[in-house]
Amino acid sequence: MQKMIPAAQRAVTSPGQALSTVVKPLLQSTVHKILEALHRVFPHAEIKANKALDSDISCPLLESDLAYSDDEVPSVYENGLSQKSLNKTKENFNFLHLNRNVCYQPMSFRPRILIVGEPGFGQGSHLAPAVIHALEKFAVYTLDIPVLFGVSATSPEETCAQMIREAKRTAPSIVYVPHIHLWWEIVGPTLKATFTTLLQNIPSFAPVLLLATSDKPHSALPEEVQELFIRDYGEIFNVQLPGKEERTKFFEDLILKQAAKPPLSKKKAVLQALEVLPVAPPPEPRPLTVEEVKRLEEQEEDTFRELRIFLRNVTHRLAIDKRFRVFTKPVDPDEVPDYVTVIKQPMDLSSVISKIDLHKYLTVKDYLSDIDLICSNALEYNPDRDPGGEH
Repeated sequence: MQKMIPAAQRAVTSPGQALSTVVKPLLQSTVHKILEALHRVFPHAEIKANKALDSDISCPLLESDLAYSDDEVPSVYENGLSQKSLNKTKENFNFLHLNRNVCYQPMSFRPRILIVGEPGFGQGSHLAPAVIHALEKFAVYTLDIPVLFGVSATSPEETCAQMIREAKRTAPSIVYVPHIHLWWEIVGPTLKATFTTLLQNIPSFAPVLLLATSDKPHSALPEEVQELFIRDYGEIFNVQLPGKEERTKFFEDLILKQAAKPPLSKKKAVLQALEVLPVAPPPEPRPLTVEEVKRLEEQEEDTFRELRIFLRNVTHRLAIDKRFRVFTKPVDPDEVPDYVTVIKQPMDLSSVISKIDLHKYLTVKDYLSDIDLICSNALEYNPDRDPGGEH
């Protein structure tokens, strides 16, 4: 049960992200310093990291303090902490090992930390996501502007209240507010009052960490924000520019390793030239199986059938047209005895229909050639200078 991920954490996309290989040489030491400062403010993070393989046994007194919230979460006594399970716990853990005692919990008074730096120092884009990635075992709830105002079904105040209540319910957890200097300028007074009131309503020793970033120094922030983070408690971390050692690591691979490699000599490059090979012939087609041949024949027969239906329909429409009625039947040699001597290849619509029925047309081009033949025969036997012709 201890290894199961809470449903609230599965439903929310975590903003945590490890440092990329590009900026890692520059910011890795800063992330370590932030984690050290965070462990002093929020000791749950250090204990969770050091004892990830141990079984966490929670204290009923602390859980009962957090269980009763606006969501009406049932108490620990309804979750099955029976006398039998407590006795089993006492057998498995020595009372003298305080770090494994059933009532042992690290104490932290309203844990909060603000990462402050100049614009472009990476506190919001690299450092805070890397810190959250290092604390990936905790549920993270992000209170940024897109989350608060992106859901039209609920008001920003309702979204804020719901997420902070979920953070209390799934403690130890993290409430992440990126760019709090912009956040405080954009939101209204109602949301500000809701946010501060909900934070104050969290039990003093509840393991709910408030993590925020700012591009302005602590002294330049609004008074309400300054009261959330106390400098004397170590809750403010000022980001500094990378030092000489970090910059050396950043440029070491590019300058000291890649640029220091000698170029390949021309003679060696010629020796390493690849042999020019002829283009490989295309592979032979795969022989078809009996079933595939049969399937292709059926598809081809269906296509020819549709073609015959279409051509028959077009020919019928031409035959019923009064303008082309004279071309529906062959020329009568008794009426026009010299027609056979002039026209070497007679053609008419009835002959076209007969060829359709006999499956003579395999393409539309063959059909159109016979239609063109009817037109050319008519023009050849009845030129424009002889208006008395029959066809």
